[in-house]
Amino acid sequence: MSMYPKVRNSVVNLVDHINERTQSNIVEASRTSLVSLNERDLNTLVEIIDSSIKQGLVSGFNEIESMIFEIDKITESIIAKTETVKNKSKK
Repeated sequence: MSMYPKVRNSVVNLVDHINERTQSNIVEASRTSLVSLNERDLNTLVEIIDSSIKQGLVSGFNEIESMIFEIDKITESIIAKTETVKNKSKK
């Protein structure tokens, strides 16, 4: 009953959304002349942003993963205690 898959998917989805919005905002800023970038520089910047965000997710996910495992341990302990209490009350 690990929370890992759901939390991992939620984090990945969030980071993907952040990545998409950041890239979209940079492209829009270039198109509206808020920043001055030629097409080649814009594509390079978008690639750097994409790579940086993905690297951040990979390197930073260890901390989230540790927390998930800790929460899973606590949850399993609570479930075990609940089962013990239920079994004692049936006797």
